[in-house]
Amino acid sequence: MDATYPLFCLCISSLVCMLSCAFVHVTKEPFLSVAWQYKYDPTTGIAAMKNSYRPTPNDTCHVYKLTDDQRHEIHTMAGEFKIEIMMYQAVLTQHGEPMTPQELNKTSFYIWKYCSHQLNFIKYNFYT
Repeated sequence: MDATYPLFCLCISSLVCMLSCAFVHVTKEPFLSVAWQYKYDPTTGIAAMKNSYRPTPNDTCHVYKLTDDQRHEIHTMAGEFKIEIMMYQAVLTQHGEPMTPQELNKTSFYIWKYCSHQLNFIKYNFYT
């Protein structure tokens, strides 16, 4: 009985392993990964976000002019999260306008330096 017990346990665990591994569903979907970086210039009230996962020079830097309420809310965790979601929604709806590097440099040198490796700039909420 002492010699058969380890053999029995080995057989049962092998059987469980084979059955559980046989029914694993593996998808053939491509691997997708996205990462975003954020910067905020408190002196001008300008926020920017850009892709940081395998960045290329052709990526777009999204530049936002925050309202007075948003400038106050960005200093809390909940407010920052709300503003990030607003930025995502603006990118998804694609309602921004093109911006030149010179215009961004004149608006906020700090954000221009942050976006300096991108070729495309889109501005949101810049109302005159």
